[in-house]
Amino acid sequence: MTSAFQSNRRELLKIVGAASVAGLHQPARAADKPKQSILIAEGARLPFVLPVLDLIAKGGGFEWEPIHVPWPRLLFMLNSGESLAWAVSRTPEREKTLNFSDVVNSRHVGLIAPPGQPQASPALASLKGHTYCKRRGFTLDSPLNEAVQSRYFHVVEADLDYDAVLRMLLAGRCEGVMFTHRSDDPAVVERRIETLLPGRRFVVQRPPLATGTLHIAAAKKNPQLVPQLQRVNEGLRAQAKGIAELIAAET
Repeated sequence: MTSAFQSNRRELLKIVGAASVAGLHQPARAADKPKQSILIAEGARLPFVLPVLDLIAKGGGFEWEPIHVPWPRLLFMLNSGESLAWAVSRTPEREKTLNFSDVVNSRHVGLIAPPGQPQASPALASLKGHTYCKRRGFTLDSPLNEAVQSRYFHVVEADLDYDAVLRMLLAGRCEGVMFTHRSDDPAVVERRIETLLPGRRFVVQRPPLATGTLHIAAAKKNPQLVPQLQRVNEGLRAQAKGIAELIAAET
């Protein structure tokens, strides 16, 4: 082996070694971040949901792969252990099979009355024997769900946007509309309704029928989702201030 060749070989090894060491100190590229799928129900308010998810991913050091599906399909895929799911309410029944993240935001179940026909305070007793419209895509928690099962009051579900459900109310298909919102302020909800049906006035009953929390959920049957949910919690905690600001701006 010639001395010139040996010299060139030594120089090449120095270059390769330096590049390897430098690589150890390079920040992780976006492509190196773990990817996590998230189920999002069709009809979710994406201008709010996606920025919140972006903050969670930034704080947790991962990237999302959103999957948009109808609510029944979301529940099936969630319970099958296929993916995490966005905005799932926490109930004793669900706690048997699902793990939940920290709280993402609050959820208030309210009642919209026909214009000019305000009903009594929406306590459970006042619902007896009445029929209410509800958009398919959210679950009534106990004791409301138990009351529906026992036919204490009736619910007409529809795979429609809220503006169409409100038109069902105007057409006399039901006596009120059950809905969910992040704010417990009826005035905020009434302003939101005004954007859906300009010129129409509805009465949002006070107080809400029920109050709960929404979470990102994962099936217990799939242990591979445990570290994913841990990263979600890291993101929620790291970006708590930014998420709170987005929620305040939305409400």
